[in-house]
Amino acid sequence: MLAAGASAAEPMTIPTAAAGVAAPLCTVGQPCTFAAPVFACDYAGAEKIALAGPATGSEIGAGLVREKSCQTVTAGRPLATETTNSGLIVYLTEVGQHLGYMPVGVFAPAATVASPKADREVPLRVTTRLADFTVSAGRAPFARAVSLTGQMAEAAVGIFRAGPAERRDFCSSYAGSEPAALRSCLSDFPDYEVQGRANCTTRVVTVRDRTYRLFARPTTFPSDSHLDASRRWIWRNVASDEWLDGSVVSGEDTVDSTFDALCPGRRPDAERGLVYRDPQATYPSELRGRWFDNQRACADPGRIAEDYEDHSVMVISERERSGNRQFEFPQRINAVRRLGPQAWQIAGSHRIDVQDVPEIFGTATYTLTRDGLLLAQEGETSKWVKCR
Repeated sequence: MLAAGASAAEPMTIPTAAAGVAAPLCTVGQPCTFAAPVFACDYAGAEKIALAGPATGSEIGAGLVREKSCQTVTAGRPLATETTNSGLIVYLTEVGQHLGYMPVGVFAPAATVASPKADREVPLRVTTRLADFTVSAGRAPFARAVSLTGQMAEAAVGIFRAGPAERRDFCSSYAGSEPAALRSCLSDFPDYEVQGRANCTTRVVTVRDRTYRLFARPTTFPSDSHLDASRRWIWRNVASDEWLDGSVVSGEDTVDSTFDALCPGRRPDAERGLVYRDPQATYPSELRGRWFDNQRACADPGRIAEDYEDHSVMVISERERSGNRQFEFPQRINAVRRLGPQAWQIAGSHRIDVQDVPEIFGTATYTLTRDGLLLAQEGETSKWVKCR
């Protein structure tokens, strides 16, 4: 928040530690490293914590973490910061990935347990080409995606195929250009298809009707395994409890690459990820329009003003979601999946006004009801109404 006597034109600075602790202030818009854990929540949660003040707010925040509607971000991590419309709240990202809204000057108790959302995030980039997503089958042609839905969500599904083009690319590299060797290779590797589905939250993937879960490498893992000794995360067959040891026979390459295509950046050791943006994706016409988080807004003639702040506003157009507060950074649609007659799962991404910060990705579920709209994202469900 602005120091006493500062003008509105001066940069906003925020504390990086609790009152009484010697620590420098940080200028919002620059990376900030906090000396104590901070809260990252949805806008409403951050506002509730901030308005309560440092002591009570810390207790409220700890309760919201236990309810999994906030997370704590550990100290010592450089976080990108961005101003919001409130001097009590700043927006946090790390390596371009969404963390949440932080109440300024309120720090998390050391004993607060962070929610699973505090996993390390990795850089992601976007592509509009399905063929950029491939699945490996060991010493065989790559299979390329022909369908990909629900990416990064709890019900991601993909279909990958290796056809004549993939087989020829593989055999040209594997067997060379000599005609007889090329023909022999092509006959040895017929077309094939891989169907995969995954829960990106629990790190579970199903490939060829077998389900696997990702675990930290146990200390008792066999030393003679084909798996690289530096690998810390390993797949385990849920039905048989057998570990995939990295050999071609185990199918570990196929399981690993299928999960990476469906759940980019969700492996704890991932260095990067690729996200699909369907160039034909649009918000369903039933969702388009101006939505408010409170019915009382419908009685306010000023609700259509661009700078309206009395209630949260969400504006959905053909390809973009915008608004105020938690929606102040416009989100572009990447993909849409129908879940039912009046329900959709929609993936999108947005940018914030910080130099060199890449797009931030997220998935939300929209459900139309008799009373309005339910929006589920980041572990929170909110109610919205459209005024007549």
